[in-house]
Amino acid sequence: MPPVPRLERTGLLLGETAGKETDNGRNQNGCNRTRPHTRRNIFNFMIRDFAGICNGVIRTVSRIEQGGVDPVFQQFLQLLPQTVNLSLRGFRGYFNVILDAFTAHLQTLSCISDRSFPGLNFVSPITIHSHRGCMSGLSGISRMAPKKGSLRSSRPAPLPAVPVLDVVGLRTTIASPPIDLRLMPASTLTLFGDRPHTLSLVLDALAGFLPHLGGTIRINERDVTSSAPSERGMRIVSPRDPLFPHLDLRDNIAFSLRAAFMNRAEAYAAAGRMIALLGLDGISSLRPAQLSPEQLFRARLARALVTSPDVLLLDDPLHQLDPQATRRVSVLLGTVSRALNLSVIQSVSRREDALRSGGKIAVFQGSTLLQCADAAQLYDRPASAQVATLFGETNTLVGQVLDIGDDVARIHLACEGVVEAIASEQLEVGQECLVCVRPDRISPFFGSQGLGVDDEDERPVQGILTESLHLGDHIRMRVRCAEGTEIELRRPPLQSQKIPSAGTLVQLAWPAAHATAFPAASGID
Repeated sequence: MPPVPRLERTGLLLGETAGKETDNGRNQNGCNRTRPHTRRNIFNFMIRDFAGICNGVIRTVSRIEQGGVDPVFQQFLQLLPQTVNLSLRGFRGYFNVILDAFTAHLQTLSCISDRSFPGLNFVSPITIHSHRGCMSGLSGISRMAPKKGSLRSSRPAPLPAVPVLDVVGLRTTIASPPIDLRLMPASTLTLFGDRPHTLSLVLDALAGFLPHLGGTIRINERDVTSSAPSERGMRIVSPRDPLFPHLDLRDNIAFSLRAAFMNRAEAYAAAGRMIALLGLDGISSLRPAQLSPEQLFRARLARALVTSPDVLLLDDPLHQLDPQATRRVSVLLGTVSRALNLSVIQSVSRREDALRSGGKIAVFQGSTLLQCADAAQLYDRPASAQVATLFGETNTLVGQVLDIGDDVARIHLACEGVVEAIASEQLEVGQECLVCVRPDRISPFFGSQGLGVDDEDERPVQGILTESLHLGDHIRMRVRCAEGTEIELRRPPLQSQKIPSAGTLVQLAWPAAHATAFPAASGID
C-alpha cells in the first residue's frame, strides 16, 4: 500500500501570535492573559492558514479525479466558518474528526490510483493545544484517544513490572519445604512466624552467608544463587553483625566503602549523608559502647544503606527496642524507604510489627510458608486455619457441616450452637470442620438483650461471662460455654456502655462473612 500523504504546515505559529498579542497584559504570576479579541484573532489566523491547506488538498484531489471535488471536502468547507464560535475543546474534537475523515479518503485514493502524492506531506491528525485559556499552537501529535479505524498510532501497553528479587524453591535445611518469594521494586515484604530463628536463616541464605540446599535466587533477573555475599547487591542489618567497637560511628559507616577502595574523602562524604538522613548528627564521633539500642540500630542501618543495595534485609529490627523507640524507628523506616525507593525484606516476631510495614506479609509456621498476602486478606480470607490462628488470633471452634449454599456453610458447633461461615474450597456437607472467627467480629448480647431465637435448630452460641477487662482501646471478654469451650471477644469501649460483671448470661453472634470454616483435617497441629 502506498504511504499516506502528509501535509506539513509551514505557516505562522499561533503560539507566537498569542504571545505578541498579550505582551501588554500579564497577570500577577507573569503569565499572559488572553483577551476576547486576541482569541478571535487567533481563530482567524488558524482558519486562514488551514483554508490554504485545504485548498491545496482540494486542488490535488481534483487533479487526480480529473476535475471532480470530493463531497467530504465540500462538507468541510461549508462547516469550517462555523468553528469561529466554537469553544477550544469543542473545536479540537471537531477538528480531529474532520481530519480523520479526509485522511482516510486520501488513503483510499492512493490505493485506487496506485500512486502517492509527492507534493503533499499531510500531518494527521493536527491537535490544537490549550494552555492557560489560549491557543498555543498546532502539533502533529494527538492528545485524544485513538479510535477504531484511525491512522493514529496507539500507545504501547506498559510492560509488566519486573521483581527486584525472585526466589524459587529455596531450602535452608533438609527438612524444610521449598520457599517461593517475590519482591517488587520499592516495596516491603515481611516474614512473620512462630520461630524467629528460622526466619533469620532465610535472610542469611538470601544474603549468601548460609549455604542453601536448593532453589534459585535472582536479583533484577540476574542469577546470584552461587555469588558471593558482596556480589549479590543485598545488605543485611542484624544484631548478629555488630559494629566495630574500636571505631567511631562515622568510621563504622564508611568502613564498607573504604574496603571497596574508595578514597577517604568520598567515603566520609557518603557516610555524612547517611548520618544526616538517619538522624545521627552530633554523635558521629561516639563509639558503639556509648550508643543506645536505637542509635545502634540506626548506625547499622546507615552502614548498610551507604552502599546503595538493591535489596535491604532487616532481621527483626524492632525486637530489642522499647515501645517509644519502636514507634520512632517504624516511622523512620517508612520515611527512608520512600525517600530512597528501597526494596526491603524484614523478619519480625510480633504481629504488630508486621502490620506496621504496610506491605505483603509471608506467614510461616516453623519453616513452612503458609500464605503470602496483604494484611486484609490474611485477616478476612486466610488460606488455612493455621494462618487464621497464627496471624489473626482467631477463636477456633469445632463443629459439623449441616449444609452449604452459595459458599456459606451452616454449621452445628460442639459448644451447642448453630452458626454460619464462609466455606473453604475443600469443605463438604457432613464433614467435621473448624470455624475460625476473630474476637473483634463477635457481638455479645447480655441478659434481656438476647437474640430471641426459640427454634431448637437455630439456637445461637451462649455461655457465661467469666472475665471482662478494660484495656484502653478495647474491652476484652471471655465467655465459657456449657461444655467448657472458651471464646474470647473484644469490643470498643463506649462511655454509655456499662461493663457487665462476671457470671452474666451472654449469647454470641457474628455475620457469616466474618468467619471461615475449614476441614478439620487441615486443622492446627
